[in-house]
Amino acid sequence: MMKKSNKFTWRIVEFSKLKINDHYSPHFTIDGYYWRLRVFPRGNNIGDHFSVYIEACDYKIQTVNARITFTVVNQINEEDSVKKYVDQLEINANDRDWGFHDFMPLSNLTHPHRGFIVDDTIIVEVDVFASKHEADVDSQGVDQDARTVNNQGMADDSNAIEFCFDQVAMTMLKKLEDENAPPSVRIVDFKDIVSNNYVTIGAFIVPSSLESIAKELLVKHPDIGTGNSPFPYMNEMAFIVLCGALKSMDTTRSTEVTETLILKWRDAVRGALHSGFKIDILKDHLELVTYAYLATLAKNSGESKALKAIDVKVSVKRKELNSLIAQRAGMHKKIKTELWKTCEATAAKNFPGETYGYFSI
Repeated sequence: MMKKSNKFTWRIVEFSKLKINDHYSPHFTIDGYYWRLRVFPRGNNIGDHFSVYIEACDYKIQTVNARITFTVVNQINEEDSVKKYVDQLEINANDRDWGFHDFMPLSNLTHPHRGFIVDDTIIVEVDVFASKHEADVDSQGVDQDARTVNNQGMADDSNAIEFCFDQVAMTMLKKLEDENAPPSVRIVDFKDIVSNNYVTIGAFIVPSSLESIAKELLVKHPDIGTGNSPFPYMNEMAFIVLCGALKSMDTTRSTEVTETLILKWRDAVRGALHSGFKIDILKDHLELVTYAYLATLAKNSGESKALKAIDVKVSVKRKELNSLIAQRAGMHKKIKTELWKTCEATAAKNFPGETYGYFSI
């Protein structure tokens, strides 16, 4: 079932001064997904129309069903606003952007008396009904004009390779630093915590599976303390969960790390800090882990793969160019006789200008 409508309004100021081919809105969130609008002030391969699209920026977006309405607001009479919609649209990792290359004629949009541009400002709105994919939604209901935009190569445009990495990264880093986030870690989240065999390491009793980690932790941080909770059991559990998180960091391959797991590591470290353990340095380590995770996320994104595909094409073209340069050099050497060279040298020395005048010698 579709969720309630969500509207984003974008005021594009100094519209007539936009010299770039395309222009992006700020990022916005609707139904938990990141989006942005993209407009072509002079049209997308169609010079007499204003083009507008919506782009899904969330890395983890699966198939989402959406009904999207675009509006260019008439600022004199709102009833004259121009609206177009895309119905029963499926957005996924391969089809992230949809819209209209011929949304409205530029002559109408920029006319000084028709109300769409006031004080050199236009207003673009987008309404989105979005929900997770349902098998019974008929994707054939998508407006064919909108579908054609994508099929014409919107996603292959070099500007479309730019993606929303900063938005995703900043959101992840904010989660890492969010002191008010409810704890998401449980004892069973780290398999080595649950054990029937325990050993004493310093002031702590820990599962035997965590013995080596606990020893390393106490050697590296001898002043870690024993916790300040009035309940010794809580101090011990915080220490055990911390050791479980540290072992998970050591044994989980970087390619298997997820945002959820990083947040569980965060909560394990935070729980130990709240219990009075002196391990602030682990917060710095988690930040480094998050940056590395985000780098991997970017590397494996569709946008990064698109860049690699272009690199391959560039490499092929460079080889072709080098072959042509070598071919030309060989031909040049073969056909350029000594007499030819003499004529060129004479011309360059005696007639550097544009005429053969006597007085120019």
